[in-house]
Amino acid sequence: MAWFSNLPLPLVIQCVGALQISILMASALVPGQLNWKESLAALPKLLRQMYWVYGVYTALAILTLGLFSLLAADD
Repeated sequence: MAWFSNLPLPLVIQCVGALQISILMASALVPGQLNWKESLAALPKLLRQMYWVYGVYTALAILTLGLFSLLAADD
């Protein structure tokens, strides 16, 4: 059996939620490190906007799931 099988499930869910949020914070550095502003400048405006909307949507989905995991694990 896995080492975490003896841990209470709410604690495991909270740890996973904290991990999701920490990965999200680290991924916030990616656009600056990869010079997305310059890279995306070559694309048409509509594609740039779609790219950023997709990124924000994904980030908000991960943030929401992480916060639910942290705050509602006992329910």
